[in-house]
Amino acid sequence: MTLSPEDADARLERLRRATGSARSRPGFVDRVAAAVDREAVPDWIGDLTRAARKLIPIAAVAAALGVAWATASERAWNDAIAASADLDVEW
Repeated sequence: MTLSPEDADARLERLRRATGSARSRPGFVDRVAAAVDREAVPDWIGDLTRAARKLIPIAAVAAALGVAWATASERAWNDAIAASADLDVEW
């Protein structure tokens, strides 16, 4: 829906008259400013914990894969040592 400039101006004027007496309650601007100031304080610990919540599952999977790999490597190493101990080497 596209309004012509005259229709838009008439509508804006009607809205201005209808809302002209609307005012914010006393202290509204101060409350908004205080809320903005509270949000503006840098909270690096909060930022770190929010980021960690996303990374902890990935780190847990990586740790589990690392343990599985280390266990498999140790078994392979033990099998290799046992096999080499059974060899009779003559010089």
